[in-house]
Amino acid sequence: MIVKDKIYGQFEITEPVLVDLIKSKPVQRLKGIDQWLAHGFNLFEGFSRYEHSVGVLLLLKRFKRPFEEQIAGLLHDIAHPVFSHVIDWVYGHEENEDFHEKNVLKFVLKSEIPQIIKKYGYSLETILNSNNFKLLERDIPNLCADRIDYALREYHYWTDPELVNPCLDNLKVYRDKFVFTDVGIAKKFSLNFLKCQTEHWSADKQVLRFYLLSKLLSFAVHNGILSEEDFFKEDKFVLKKLFEANDPFVQKILKEFKYPKMDPEGELLHLKKKFRYVNPFILKGNKLSRLSNLDAEFKKELTRQKNLKEKGVSVYLPKDLVLT
Repeated sequence: MIVKDKIYGQFEITEPVLVDLIKSKPVQRLKGIDQWLAHGFNLFEGFSRYEHSVGVLLLLKRFKRPFEEQIAGLLHDIAHPVFSHVIDWVYGHEENEDFHEKNVLKFVLKSEIPQIIKKYGYSLETILNSNNFKLLERDIPNLCADRIDYALREYHYWTDPELVNPCLDNLKVYRDKFVFTDVGIAKKFSLNFLKCQTEHWSADKQVLRFYLLSKLLSFAVHNGILSEEDFFKEDKFVLKKLFEANDPFVQKILKEFKYPKMDPEGELLHLKKKFRYVNPFILKGNKLSRLSNLDAEFKKELTRQKNLKEKGVSVYLPKDLVLT
């Protein structure tokens, strides 16, 4: 199987278990799940959870990680529901955004994934536990395959496509950690990450969209327009059901969703969304140091953004969109 990727180029996937997993329905479903709430709404150019998941696999393959970790990378978002992390807001996990992680086993056991894993002699329990792998997932502010891949894709599409290759070329694995060897490259990577956080992922209108859509989904489930099982299908499937719903409130939200108005006469909301940032290690000789300890400008900006995060985002909800 030949995989052509915008970030890593062309790879040939020869391992049968990876080929079978990529072709499986759960992995293919991720083509219909947008990474950042763009799919179906035409808000901005984006990429799918499928591209991201295959990208994490390719990144781990590039660094010759253990094969089980590569499988885990491919499957790390397998249970991701529709509409990015909006479902976390529906269920009250907006600052952690971990709904899909809590539901992964339940989702996977209903699919053909266990049979594929068993067929090739691997342990499903091992692969689904990200704690077993050193580079796939790490807590903020550390670099990991998941965080690196979606960041590079955002730089490609949104902030600075010329930064992608220098970052990839400067990344190293040292003592089971992703590290940079050049302070300048690490700083550009990290500042672009903060730019995505403040101007894209958690910009005022994006946070308001998350709020509106989460309340709309809750309303739709409560009124029988959607079922909770629908959240594990595709973005466009759920959107179709919403657009076809004969409910004036649903149609009003959908009409206003793309360009929500900030109305000072409306309801003032104080909202918080997960704060994503990186503070990578820099390798000099055999010594690791955080970027914030090596670059005062980055440390100042990171501190400023953290302080803003604590305050949350204040948005005005137009009177005609007030959700009861």
